[in-house]
Amino acid sequence: MIVDETESQREGQDHVWLTRTLTNPAERLSFVCDQQFENSDEYVALMWQFKFGESCNINLLPKVMWPSSGQDDKRKLLPHIFSADGFLAVSEQMADVLRRFNLGQSKFVPVQFIHSDRKTPFPGTHYFFHIQERKLGFDPDHSLRFEPKMFDDQTHTGTMPIKLRDGDIAVNPTVREGADVWKDYSLLKSLFFSAKAMTAMRDAKLLNDKMIIAKCPIVRIH
Repeated sequence: MIVDETESQREGQDHVWLTRTLTNPAERLSFVCDQQFENSDEYVALMWQFKFGESCNINLLPKVMWPSSGQDDKRKLLPHIFSADGFLAVSEQMADVLRRFNLGQSKFVPVQFIHSDRKTPFPGTHYFFHIQERKLGFDPDHSLRFEPKMFDDQTHTGTMPIKLRDGDIAVNPTVREGADVWKDYSLLKSLFFSAKAMTAMRDAKLLNDKMIIAKCPIVRIH
């Protein structure tokens, strides 16, 4: 393995960033909504469409959600990025930063988060972040640590390690093209950001210490 340092470093694109936001328990908040109880089958189908980045009727997404756990209800502020009952959500500040980059077909859809009294709103404006961009950049041959799929008929190649560290996951040069935020369905439940998008989020102080993120080198074979 040889890291493509000359061209990629000159362009500031020698790596990308991987997060476990979609699977990290510390970033999964317990929220519920009316749709969940009115038509559970439709709600579950919508949630899976959202999770897998498929086109869905955004008008059916929850308009209002409230905590189902006392611990989350006690929060004074919500994180800038988190999972709300499986729906990825971001603050207005996070959305404003990410709008500066190439998001492709991904969309921000307004949602209101209120406390369990069904009256008191959490501070700030929030959006669902429906990520519809996909890249198959995961390079298992040059990744140091991941869990390989268990069965041949599974569509993914591997799963991120729970204790994700810099350099565990490598990606190929195709990730330099296209959107700055994407999912890679060959690496189960992964969420990637370009180096420049991650730098912007850091500079805006939108990351918190509960996030699990790791630098992923872009590699090529000579």
